[in-house]
Amino acid sequence: ITTDELRDIVLLPNRAIQIDRSSGRALVEKIVNGVPTTTEVQLGSRNEQYSQILSGVEAGDELAIRSGGGLDQLRSTMFGGG
Repeated sequence: ITTDELRDIVLLPNRAIQIDRSSGRALVEKIVNGVPTTTEVQLGSRNEQYSQILSGVEAGDELAIRSGGGLDQLRSTMFGGG
């Protein structure tokens, strides 16, 4: 059963998103001029692995993900099509 279908959306793995505990804001580390910069994003639909990004990150933006020893990079991706 299909309950919802989304097209032309930006998805990020949930591990790339940090939720600020005091404010509840969703944050990512966006690479701006080669430097990781904390950027607020607006979240849409979510599941266990991915979150839809409504604003703050566009397809093709580079992001840093915190891992055990530092930051890894990934490129945000647009899914869907029309």
